Amino acid sequence: MLWSREQRAFAVESFFCNGRSVVATQRAFRARFEISPHRLVPGRNSILSWVNSFQECGSVAKPRNGRQRNSGTPEAVERVRQSILRSPRRSARKHAVALGISDTTVRRILHEELQFHPYKLAVVRGDLPWPARSPDLSPCDFFLWGYLKSLVYVDRPRTIDHLKNNIRDAIANIPIDMLRRVDENFKKRLNQCMRDGGRHLTDVIFKTV
Repeated sequence: MLWSREQRAFAVESFFCNGRSVVATQRAFRARFEISPHRLVPGRNSILSWVNSFQECGSVAKPRNGRQRNSGTPEAVERVRQSILRSPRRSARKHAVALGISDTTVRRILHEELQFHPYKLAVVRGDLPWPARSPDLSPCDFFLWGYLKSLVYVDRPRTIDHLKNNIRDAIANIPIDMLRRVDENFKKRLNQCMRDGGRHLTDVIFKTV
């Protein structure tokens, strides 16, 4: 069976996030892509092959004509930029896995092309062209999604319903004091934006609540 690059990348990331367990990776894969129990998921050999490929050449993409694709292109830079905009809390390593680009190349792009610190993903100089709906001004982006992710996978949900129930429970049990801190943090971000006249924010550091 042919698996997409996204599916291969998810399998590799899940493998490392689940203590290098193939079985746990297969369960996470089935849940992530909503594969019914009677359908196949990647086998042990496929998963380990993708992991080995990523460790050896930093990519889960299939090489063309025996040569690795050049990742240091303008297209690669833009792909990394868009990935950071979508998930600013994600580590550089996870961005590399998701994009199918070597970790070294992603860190070089972050540091040299986008002026990011490669480990903390902080803008160290210059303007970053955030979209109109900046994740820095969205509580769901700068707080909620990361907070939920830290909780809902603790018991390793095996089904979509299990995962949905975990999400509902986590949201229902967010402490009131934490919500107040999120609100205060949100107001500070808005005030900074207004002080800057609505221009692109400079020297942005992604702060947690």
